[in-house]
Amino acid sequence: MRKRLLPSGWYPSTASEVQETLDEWKQDSKSHPQTACAAIAPHAGWYFSGKLAWQSWLSAFNADCVVVAGGHLGAGNPILLYDDTEYAVPGGALPVCRDLVDAIRMHCTVRPDHSADNTVEIQFPFCAFRFGYSIPVVGIRVPEDEQAIALGKLLADWSTMYAVQLFVLGSTDLTHYGPNYGFMPAGTGKQAEIWAANNDKQFIDACLALDAQAILHAGRDLQAACSSGGAACAASYAKALKASHAELLAYETSLAKHYDSSFVGYASIAFSS
Repeated sequence: MRKRLLPSGWYPSTASEVQETLDEWKQDSKSHPQTACAAIAPHAGWYFSGKLAWQSWLSAFNADCVVVAGGHLGAGNPILLYDDTEYAVPGGALPVCRDLVDAIRMHCTVRPDHSADNTVEIQFPFCAFRFGYSIPVVGIRVPEDEQAIALGKLLADWSTMYAVQLFVLGSTDLTHYGPNYGFMPAGTGKQAEIWAANNDKQFIDACLALDAQAILHAGRDLQAACSSGGAACAASYAKALKASHAELLAYETSLAKHYDSSFVGYASIAFSS
């Protein structure tokens, strides 16, 4: 079993704490049709971006299996696969879909991932509370290159071949701006916030167009996302399934929680037929 690797603070430690948090968010969350075959969600931690991420999970259709595609991997890296039997979550554990893991290993260049990384781990509790603890899952981290697009197509082929309702969540935050990140093309103050919002918009627009190549470009070249590979994988999967509708469910930045010269953008996006 893959046990929790992130320290407390990233997400709740117990099932009751998870439920209490979701109940609090319910009062402010919009209602969306549960029709999405794929989505994009932020991963900054539940305090900063959890409410937005939960909206992405709530948009999901009634899946038989779930893939969480994270990142923090530059172009040219191999795909990192969570190669475990179960993933621990507050209140229990999620089983791994071994058939899908084997298919990915057969067709992609992968290596096992045993490192602590928030892009995938903070999403698993959402998965358990959206679908229940028996839903089979796969955790994977995807580099921001063509491997992401190929993986999305592979997931679509596997889903179609085996008639599995597969929900794919791409996990990424948006522009990391400020001195903490060494990225300040528009200086500081209000002009910096406007610039970063416009940079985020270029990434969001690429997602809404289901354009995986443009998603990778915005992430890599515009520094508009930290894990564009995960988002490109989700968009590629949705497009291969003929998804025709993309919706921006929510957008905000970390400034909503903590005003600082360094800040990060977050978006929740759903892809539906």
